[in-house]
Amino acid sequence: MSLAKAAGMHDGIGLGEKGDRRLDLKMIWRIYRYMDPFAKLRNWCLALSGLRAILRPLQGVLMGFIINGPITNGDFPGIVWGAIAFLGLSFLAEVTFHFRMRASQELGERVTQGMRNGLFEKLQEFSLGYYTKTKVGSVLSRYISDIEHTRRGVHTIFFFGLMLVGQMLVSSVFMIINNPALFCAVLIVAPGIYGINIYFRSRLSHWSRETQRSQSRLTSKIAEAVNGMKIIQSFAREGRTADEYELLTMQHADNNQNLARNTAVYLPLLEFNTQAFLALLLAIGSYGALTGSFQSDVSDFIAFFFLANYFFMPIQNIGRIYTQAMASAAGAERVFQLLDTKPDWQESDDLVRLPSLSGVIEADGLDFHYIDGKSVLKNIGFRIEPGETVALVGHTGSGKTTLANLISKHYLPCSGTLKIDGVSIDQLHGPSLRRHYGIVTQHAFLFEGSVMDNILLGTPGSTVSQAQEAIDSLDCRDLLEALPEGLETLVGENGKSLSNGQRQLVCFARAMLRDPRILILDEATSSVDAMTEARLQTALSLLVANRTSLIIAHRLSVARQVDRIFVMDKGQLVESGSHEVLIRRNQVYSRLYREFSEGIVS
Repeated sequence: MSLAKAAGMHDGIGLGEKGDRRLDLKMIWRIYRYMDPFAKLRNWCLALSGLRAILRPLQGVLMGFIINGPITNGDFPGIVWGAIAFLGLSFLAEVTFHFRMRASQELGERVTQGMRNGLFEKLQEFSLGYYTKTKVGSVLSRYISDIEHTRRGVHTIFFFGLMLVGQMLVSSVFMIINNPALFCAVLIVAPGIYGINIYFRSRLSHWSRETQRSQSRLTSKIAEAVNGMKIIQSFAREGRTADEYELLTMQHADNNQNLARNTAVYLPLLEFNTQAFLALLLAIGSYGALTGSFQSDVSDFIAFFFLANYFFMPIQNIGRIYTQAMASAAGAERVFQLLDTKPDWQESDDLVRLPSLSGVIEADGLDFHYIDGKSVLKNIGFRIEPGETVALVGHTGSGKTTLANLISKHYLPCSGTLKIDGVSIDQLHGPSLRRHYGIVTQHAFLFEGSVMDNILLGTPGSTVSQAQEAIDSLDCRDLLEALPEGLETLVGENGKSLSNGQRQLVCFARAMLRDPRILILDEATSSVDAMTEARLQTALSLLVANRTSLIIAHRLSVARQVDRIFVMDKGQLVESGSHEVLIRRNQVYSRLYREFSEGIVS
């Protein structure tokens, strides 16, 4: 894969980006509505933000009053009391600031906790088809960095921004009351500030989103490299992988630098515009105070000057937090895109929940494709009776695992019918249906915890003694108890502290403990050595007894022990019957079996 292609890969199907958008009220409103479950805390934050927005300009008004009154009149006690009042007002403002920070921090954590829980629930709604098309790193990026940006937006930017806007409005009211004529000078700089914001906000929005996207690609690449490190090292691709990652980091750095460059122009322009106004105000106000114009004297001008500072300081701060607001909006947008992604189908509560299964599986005219126009299964039809054991055989890519996934309702048929106990699978509640299933796949997946934890995982409420009985019935207890801590041995991430065979044995025990009505074994013995497989054959015969069993097998020696064999070829069911019948037909299965036998002999 070329470096350009690696850098330009899509973040993930279903998580595509919309066109660049400015910071809009819809996004702010949606974040605000996410605070509804914590309305009391949110309202407390709003009240504190409003109070602080009033207190800061009041300090300017009080300073003007002290200058215009006690200082002008030489009233020293009045000056002292005025200073005490100013100090008290300042202390109240800082106390308000303290509690606003605490409350907004708590609110931010609660909101993002809800988002994380919502995202996790959403991820569990998606079918397997979603995960075959979506990068793990893309999902992780939304779950980690994008939610973190959203959290920062709630506790740092949202209420701080409201406080700054409130401070500007209150300062404007006091300035108009103080001197309406002089306030008109403030309006002179309004077009300049508005023009600067219009010019830069689209640029800042664009580079904030580009930064988020490149961060997502970096996360995806790291996840891919960690999971595939064995292959990378085995094929000596360290240098190539490092080059690909270096290109992604270079692009991420470029995006960050472009964001920084625009911010480095935007903020100084805002600040210069503010200072230019203060210079203009100094000239106009001084002239008015000396000549008596604008209905002001020196004390009024000084009070107005303080208020102007309280008016323009928020503009500069708003400029500083605007880039952070863009990052938060971009993060929230990507989180909401994932939350808004519709699953392939919905497991509604009115679907059929079977309290028990007999284990009849029927298909008629079954078709399935992952990509339109490229069929994986074509016109499949069969009936499997309760307690029957069926082997699925065929070359790689013939559709065996796909058929098993359809029976497990990890996918839905594109056309035709598939029924379990006479009920169409699209009318069955997937999670409740799979409670009657036992599944062992080729790639044995274990969760963090001990061997015993993983065996008990599939059957809530089971006891350790029941798990030990399941292990004994598999005749493999000695193999698991030989581990360093026996059945309490920690398996590590994805079972990495166990061998492939040991992981497979744990999965067998997990399925045995569940006592399922329908058992699906997908290349279940492929990671077990020949000696262990021989020990498992007796246990497997017990495991499949009296339950409907579907065995996907490359080792055709297994096929001789089943009731029927389904032969798959290029997505079609081309033959079915017992081993002896299919050998006598001398067609596809007979050829496969000869190839298998010759491979053993050679």
